[in-house]
Amino acid sequence: MNAGMIAAVYMVMTLSGLLGGASARVTERFGVQKTGTALFLICSIACFILALTCRMGPSIAAVLTLHISHSVFQPLQMELQNRVINTGNRATALSFNAVIMNTTAVLINLIMGKAAESDLRISMALGGVFCTVGFVLFQLYEKNQK
Repeated sequence: MNAGMIAAVYMVMTLSGLLGGASARVTERFGVQKTGTALFLICSIACFILALTCRMGPSIAAVLTLHISHSVFQPLQMELQNRVINTGNRATALSFNAVIMNTTAVLINLIMGKAAESDLRISMALGGVFCTVGFVLFQLYEKNQK
């Protein structure tokens, strides 16, 4: 891969982050449950593709898919947080949620980093497992909301 190609891939990745603005329209069209489910499954598949391939094309596509999914998921995640807070102390509840999410992210990053030291494929497979666990937890959450 030459410098021009790397620059083009980087530009596409950077611009794809702007797709988070489409999150509201996507969620409005398909609903929170279908959108969340699709995003978790897409991320799981992308991580497993990264674990199983050494080819450049599928790897770039999987990373781009993860980046777009992350951008679309962020507004949805905030909507989900705001939906479940029923207390007058919203700021406190949101701060507590942020502590839990950041702690979870740090732990997952440590686990995946340690796995990557031995084999990057294991780390990517763990990413797929974590996304699958997130999918299951999201399904339980949605079932509980009904």
